Amino acid sequence: MSRSNLNPRALQDRGRFERLVGQAVLRVLQAPSEQGALPQLYAATAPVVRGGQFFGPSGFKEIRGRGVNAVHPGAEAAHPETGSRLWTEVERLTGVTYL
Repeated sequence: MSRSNLNPRALQDRGRFERLVGQAVLRVLQAPSEQGALPQLYAATAPVVRGGQFFGPSGFKEIRGRGVNAVHPGAEAAHPETGSRLWTEVERLTGVTYL
C-alpha cells in the first residue's frame, strides 16, 4: 500500500477517534509513493520478468519494503473465471479492447 491522497479521503467521513487510529495504522503500513510504485515499474520494465509472475515489496509479509521480489498471489489471482470477468469489466469501463 502506498501513501497517496486516497486513503485520508477514505477516512474523512469517520469520527475523530476512527480517523486518528486509521491515520496511525496507515502511517505504519503505507510505503512512500516512490517505493510503492517499484513493484509495478519492475514488472513492466525488467527484461527478466515472465508472464504470470507477481511482484511486491520485499519486507515483512510483503506489506512494505525497499526491494522488489516475486510474491505468491492468492488463489483468486490464478482463477481463470475471475480473471475473465475482470478483463471484461475493465474493457467495458475503459472502452479499450485488447486485439
